[in-house]
Amino acid sequence: MATTAKAAPKAPVYPAGVPATRDMFKKQESRKTYLMDRYTHMLRTKSVFLVYHQNAQLYRDQAGLKAAIKAAGGEHSTIATSLMRATLRGLSTEDPLSKQANAEHKNSVHPLSQLFKGSASVVSFDKLDPRAVESVIKLTDRVGDRMLLVGAFVNGQTMSIDEVDVLKKLPSMEDLHAQLAGLLTVLGGGQLVQALEAPGKLLYLNLDQHAKGEGEGEKKE
Repeated sequence: MATTAKAAPKAPVYPAGVPATRDMFKKQESRKTYLMDRYTHMLRTKSVFLVYHQNAQLYRDQAGLKAAIKAAGGEHSTIATSLMRATLRGLSTEDPLSKQANAEHKNSVHPLSQLFKGSASVVSFDKLDPRAVESVIKLTDRVGDRMLLVGAFVNGQTMSIDEVDVLKKLPSMEDLHAQLAGLLTVLGGGQLVQALEAPGKLLYLNLDQHAKGEGEGEKKE
């Protein structure tokens, strides 16, 4: 009996959100295309960016700092500022490197562009974790004016240094969940807390059973 061969899974399109077939205004194999694609992917898949003005002297001990930042939960990347600004101009389109995006947004200015001037770098995070942000800022503060924080980009919103200071002091999502659970317990919501902490399938069954119980009660009345 002949067996039907399974089709190989499609490889994810890189960068994120860009069509497989592209009509670009730059050459596919160029260094500029590689960097702009990299920036597009970062901006579409990372939740938090800390933007820094980076002094050239930092390159001497950059390897050690990058390792420390990675251990704290971030990823350090040196940025070609002109290419980042070009990427940001067309970020709202499907493909920032397309001829259409270049024609329609050539004179557009993204709010984040003002942070990318001169020599710059970013520290990116997969998810919003105030503790990780605070840990990384403590690390970068130690190198002084060789790496100065100038702002951030958090879940699509540009933030000032003052706003970043507020952000890094916020509790993590895990802490907020724990605080909410504790508050509900104190207020007599122990059963609700137990239900919310249950696995998804069990939570569904609990809610379904509760709904059936209410329905039967209404029929008896």
